[in-house]
Amino acid sequence: MTTLDRYFDLFDASRTDEQAFSDLVSLFSDDITFVLNGQEQHGIDAWKNFVRMVFTANQDIKHMYEAWLPSADGDTFETRWAVCGKRADGTVFTQDGTDIARLDADGKIVYLANVPDDAKMFNNYND
Repeated sequence: MTTLDRYFDLFDASRTDEQAFSDLVSLFSDDITFVLNGQEQHGIDAWKNFVRMVFTANQDIKHMYEAWLPSADGDTFETRWAVCGKRADGTVFTQDGTDIARLDADGKIVYLANVPDDAKMFNNYND
């Protein structure tokens, strides 16, 4: 299983499993740049804070995704994803979108852009 495939599996598992959370974090470079709603955020601590906010806002989530495919220039990989979940207030939701990722020479995720089809999906997560 590739780093990018492990990302989705570990993301979902890490909601209730600290070892899975540690394993998830280990997939990322300390210098990660991630993009939510077009806004860049930097560093592994910002990434960890984002993940914890997702888990505070939601009782449960589950991702499905298609194969990660290389971009035309070969610099990044993309996949379509879908997520269903139950928010902390008990309401349910679905969402889909695209992730764009780049790996560094060590095979760690150094860039991750989350592009939901609903641009308002992460409004509550940006600083």
